[in-house]
Amino acid sequence: MRQNILKHLAIALAFVTTTSWPVSAQNFQTKTVERLVAECKGSSTDLLYKAGCEGSVQSSRDIIVINCSGLSEFIDQVMSLGGDIEQQITVIQRLSKLSADLRNVTLDESINTLIEWVEKHPDRKDWPAGLAIGLSLSSKYPCKVE
Repeated sequence: MRQNILKHLAIALAFVTTTSWPVSAQNFQTKTVERLVAECKGSSTDLLYKAGCEGSVQSSRDIIVINCSGLSEFIDQVMSLGGDIEQQITVIQRLSKLSADLRNVTLDESINTLIEWVEKHPDRKDWPAGLAIGLSLSSKYPCKVE
């Protein structure tokens, strides 16, 4: 179980570190926020859009839920490694920013949260969709670290 949590946290950490670099979404041929929102808003009339929207949001939710459920243990492990304390804190802060408590949040609520976030941040339409999903959910449903 502990190895599974560490494996998922390592994947999430890789996601966080790569999304923190200032690069264009087109460079990685990822789905942009603009495209995802178009899929989500069009999902009521087109099953392909619905599948694209729900699949993207669910994938990001899975990463975020894993982060939250194992965040306290992960922080303890990072701190026990020793070394540069500033680097450890940076890693923890980046991971914490994409952590959310989604135990009682439905997929539809997650999609609505994303759309609300995008409406508040129209200048971020060319961002990678996964980053926007993570930020929107973590700002509304923050992970409580004990």
